[in-house]
Amino acid sequence: MDTAFDVIVIGAGAGGLLTAARLAHRGYRILVAERLGYVGGRASTRDIDGFKVNNGAIVIETGGITQQTFAEVGAPFDVRMPDPPVLYRIGGKDVDVTGGGWGFLLSRLTRHGAKLLSGLADARRDEGLPDGQLSTADWISKFTQNKAVHGIFRSMCGSVFAVGADELPARVFLTYATVRLVGDRNLPVGYTEAVKRADRPCAMISVNFASREPLMTAPGLLSFASTRRLCYAANFTATCPEMAPGGWHLYVGTAVPQPAIGNFDEAAETGLLLADLREQIPGFDRARILSTVVTRDDWPPQRAVAGFDLPHDTPIANLWNVGDGVKEYANGGTTACAETAQLVAQQVAERYPAGSAA
Repeated sequence: MDTAFDVIVIGAGAGGLLTAARLAHRGYRILVAERLGYVGGRASTRDIDGFKVNNGAIVIETGGITQQTFAEVGAPFDVRMPDPPVLYRIGGKDVDVTGGGWGFLLSRLTRHGAKLLSGLADARRDEGLPDGQLSTADWISKFTQNKAVHGIFRSMCGSVFAVGADELPARVFLTYATVRLVGDRNLPVGYTEAVKRADRPCAMISVNFASREPLMTAPGLLSFASTRRLCYAANFTATCPEMAPGGWHLYVGTAVPQPAIGNFDEAAETGLLLADLREQIPGFDRARILSTVVTRDDWPPQRAVAGFDLPHDTPIANLWNVGDGVKEYANGGTTACAETAQLVAQQVAERYPAGSAA
């Protein structure tokens, strides 16, 4: 076997694979090393009795950096779009805000919607961005105490950033691991301490379930305004029927525990999620629960809470970080992995053009 490589990528998650694809397309000889028996990390699936159950990521952004990466390296981008992509359950009704945006959504929730919408507009113009200490929940409280509004923002923070609104800096929302590999003793003390400070893995709890009868009419994501913990439920087989055996419907319900960072009572938090699913999804008690998954610690939904990321560079020559622990400000998920892959691949190419001696 050929053992001469230009670049070694440690980890075959979305960040590692997208970086490897970009560099291979540029002509570099790439070796990808992965400790698990499969690739994709949290952007992968596993088979449970014929059901294709996600290991983490359930949404892939279209029209952005991820799709751009596939186009640039010549890979097929087989992503299907539900119509509408997201519904919001407000007062027992599933509301489609497609085309109406924030204004329509907030007007359905509170008479203070105009004030909050004005605050969002100011933030977009960088006129009203709060400092990095104020949480999203506290920022919303400046405009309204409406529980449904807080619930929607809690669900959005959980869906996009995998953390609660009380733990996500408002500035991040409004702007919308290397140490073990190298070894502590081989890194400067300052960098090691920075890694420990930034190592703030958040947590999520997901219940994958299936039913012979349809349990959701929403073709994509259903987000909730008034629940204990449930942020969203997803209807997979509405757009991808091949993810389940014939005659079955496949779903997932996901919650962000409290707190999402640090220790929490897994049994109690899972119980709250199950209670929400029973209330919000008629027929859930007749469904088959395929798995209940708690992602945290060494297998978190995001390695770092948005706004607390490390830089891509490291003190070790020719060693870079990619993935959702070094994402750009106010980014997350597979989109963050695609963006960091682009940035680091460009740095490698600028320093060592393909075919040159490294």
